[in-house]
Amino acid sequence: MRGSPGGMIELMVMNASAGILEGDDYRVGIHAGSGSRVLITDQSYTKILIRETAPPERR
Repeated sequence: MRGSPGGMIELMVMNASAGILEGDDYRVGIHAGSGSRVLITDQSYTKILIRETAPPERR
């Protein structure tokens, strides 16, 4: 987090994985008190990976 001259906090949410895979449950919880000034951003892109073929069968 980085504070700006206007008293606003800038928060960048980062995802360190290769992307969001089909079936993933991706949640972010942010709590800010009354009177808070926050700018929340994320990375310039997020990959959404969807499996286009059926998974291999187990034997």
